[in-house]
Amino acid sequence: MSKADDIAKFLHTEHVTLRVFQKPTDCTMSLLLPVGDPSVMNDVQLGTAVVLLSAAVYCLSAFLKTSSRLRAQRMVYKGD
Repeated sequence: MSKADDIAKFLHTEHVTLRVFQKPTDCTMSLLLPVGDPSVMNDVQLGTAVVLLSAAVYCLSAFLKTSSRLRAQRMVYKGD
């Protein structure tokens, strides 16, 4: 199995239907597309999950700190 077959399998190209809207020409074109290495996909997914969970925890902690600070200010104003 070649590297191109690995990439095609990774990108699920068997489900892609190409529709040509222009007449084909004699001009050949080579297109280089950057693709990731499928062997490190699990590491990338784990890293993405960790970053998103960390961001969610940070946003939640910022929300809770701000909420408690505003509640404390409201208590001070009501006490005056």
